Order: sequence, then C-alpha cells, then structure tokens
Amino acid sequence: MTAAEMNRWAWVLFGIAAVLGLWLAALKGPWVIALGIAGIAIAVLYSAPSVQLSGKGVGEALLMIAFGVLPVCGAAWLQSAVIDLQSVLIALPAGIWVTLILLINEVPDRKADAANGKRTLVVRMGVDGARHLYRALHVVGFAAIVALVLMGALPWWVALGGVAVLAGGFKAASGIGEDVSRPALTRSIEMTIGLHAVGSILLFLGALFAG
Repeated sequence: MTAAEMNRWAWVLFGIAAVLGLWLAALKGPWVIALGIAGIAIAVLYSAPSVQLSGKGVGEALLMIAFGVLPVCGAAWLQSAVIDLQSVLIALPAGIWVTLILLINEVPDRKADAANGKRTLVVRMGVDGARHLYRALHVVGFAAIVALVLMGALPWWVALGGVAVLAGGFKAASGIGEDVSRPALTRSIEMTIGLHAVGSILLFLGALFAG
C-alpha cells in the first residue's frame, strides 16, 4: 500500500471503531468512551512523528497495554461491570504474547532502527539482552496462568498448555542471536506468532470451561 492508501485505510478503521464504540457507550455508559480514548492516545503516542514512543524503548510496553490490558479488561468490564485481579492476570499473557511478536520482529530491523534514531528495546539492550527479555516475558506470562489456576479461575489443564507455550517460547528464543541465520530467525518469528495464537485459544477455552 502507498502512504496515501494506508492513511485512508486507517481512517476507515477508525470510523468503524468509533461507530461501534459509540454504540457500546449507548448500551454500557461513558466508561466505554474513556477506554476508547485511552486506545487512541496510545496509538497516537506510539507512532506520531513528534512523539513516536515506539522508538523510545517504551513502545513495547504500550503495545502490551493496547493489545492486552485494554481489550481483555475492557471486555470483562463490559460483560460484568467488574475489573478485578483475575481480569488483569488473564490480560497479562495475552498482552505479553503480542509484545513478543513486536520484540522479535525488532531484531532483524535493529541496525536500520539504530541508524534512524529509533531506540527500540532491541537497539538499547542488544540482541543478547533481547533474548533474555524474550524468555523472561514468557516466564511472566506462564506465571500469570499458574496464578489463575491456583485461584480456581482456570481449569488445571490450562497450566499444562501453558507449559507447552513456555517450552515453545524458549525454543523460539534460540533463534535470537548475533550469529543466528536469517532463516532461523524467521522460523522463530513464525513460532512466536503461532504461540500467540495457541496461547490465546488456550485462555479462551479455559475461561469458557471455567464459566
């Protein structure tokens, strides 16, 4: 897509989201508007040239909020009028798995990003640091799942599935390194995307059976 086509498509998506958001606000109240404004603010701060937090080392955390905390906790509030610890814990791995997709995709772009002054976490931490962070975030996501199982919010078998996602994450982390070939890194990127899909389905099924 050209820049102009991308701009038009962005406005189309924004319009659709605004209509749906206003409809939900009419059903559930003004807090829906607040959630929408928070999402818009993150999008603007993430990519606007004058701010561009995506290149300040905090874009990854913003993505975790935008694709984890906001939609999951927002959906919980819309359906139950409650945002509690369980909502936050189930939002955490969902957001982390999305963030890991961004993080590992920053690895092949690190030199171009650095040359253009875009200081992503991978640029700041280096490839080895990014690999350690990638693993650590997988551990945090798994810990949240275990906590939910211990609290009785999810069935026990979700933790077993979480072990498989964690093992897959550590396997994918082996593709992050200075001396790793591009095909190996590509496989790790694809695995990361797959782990996000599998993990999200796992959480959905766990919540469904728990309900």
